[in-house]
Amino acid sequence: MAYKHIYGPVPSRRLGISLGVDLFEGKTCNFNCVYCECGRNSRYVWERGHFVPAEDILEEIEDFLSHHPAPNSITFSGSGEPTLSLDLGTILRELAHRYPHIRLTVLTNGSLLWDREVQEDLLCAHLVIPSLDGVTEEAYRAIDRPYKGFSLHKIIDGIAEFSSRFRHNEGREVWLEVFIVPGVNDSDDHTHQLAHVIQEIGCDRVQLNTLDRPPAETWVTSASQERLVHIRDILLGDGVNIPVDIVKRYSVRSELVRYHEDVESAILEVIHRRPMRLHDLVLMLGLSEEEVIPYLDILQREGKIQASIQEGEIFYTQRG
Repeated sequence: MAYKHIYGPVPSRRLGISLGVDLFEGKTCNFNCVYCECGRNSRYVWERGHFVPAEDILEEIEDFLSHHPAPNSITFSGSGEPTLSLDLGTILRELAHRYPHIRLTVLTNGSLLWDREVQEDLLCAHLVIPSLDGVTEEAYRAIDRPYKGFSLHKIIDGIAEFSSRFRHNEGREVWLEVFIVPGVNDSDDHTHQLAHVIQEIGCDRVQLNTLDRPPAETWVTSASQERLVHIRDILLGDGVNIPVDIVKRYSVRSELVRYHEDVESAILEVIHRRPMRLHDLVLMLGLSEEEVIPYLDILQREGKIQASIQEGEIFYTQRG
C-alpha cells in the first residue's frame, strides 16, 4: 500500500521511533513561522475543517502496523497545524482504542488550545507539545507571523488552561517547545520573561529547539550550543523547576565527544552498496540507536548520505 498521509518511522531523540501523521494535503496553517521547513504559506487557514477523511488516515496506519513493528509514538505533525482538523479527535480516540500500547503525540503551535472542543479532541493523546516561541508581542509576531486575531495573551492563557485540564489525567504530559531564533527571542530579557510565563503555564518539560533544516526565511540561523545552554541556565536560575532539554541535532564532528572514524567508514561502506534502515545499521554495528543517530546526523549535514522514505520506512542512501 502506498502511503499518502503517514511517513517514517523517523528516529527521534525525544520521541523514540516515531510514525508521522499528516492530516493535510499541503501546508495548512494559521501561522506563517519564519523557521517552518514547509516554506511560506500560500494562504492562511484559520478555521477548523475537514481536510483528509479520518478513514483514510486510519486505514494507512492500520496497514502500516500490520506489516511493521509498532513505533514508540504515532505523532501528528506534518504540513499543517493538527488542531485545525475537525477529524483529529475522532482519529485519536480510535487509535487509543485500537493501539493502547502506542503513545499518541500531537505537535501544535498552541493557537487553539483555548477552544474547549480542541481540548476535548486532545484528551485521548498521551503527549501534547505546544510551541511558544515568543512571550512578547514583538518576538511572537516576528517569529510566528500569526493570522490576525490570534493574540499572544489568548494563546498563553489557552496553553495554561489546557495544560491544567490535560495533566490531571494519569500518564498525560505537556511539553512546551520554544524555538530559538538568534536576534529575536534569545536575549536575556526575553528569557527572564519566558521563565515567568513557563511557571504560570504549568507543564512537565521545556524543550529548547533551533534550526536544523532549511527555513522559510533565509535570514533565520541556528542558535549555538553555548547560547542554548545559557538560555537553559537562566530559566533554571529563575525558578523553572522542571527539566529543560536542548533539542539539537549534531551537525559537526566536534559536537560529538567520541566520533570514531571506523564507525563512519563502516556506515559509508555499507550504504554505498545498498540503502540501509536505522535498525539495520544498529544490528550491523553492534551499537545502540542513540549511538548511531549522531553519525547519521553528521553525515547528512556533510552531504555524504541522504534519508528517503521507501514503502513507509526511512532508508539512508549515498548522496549523488
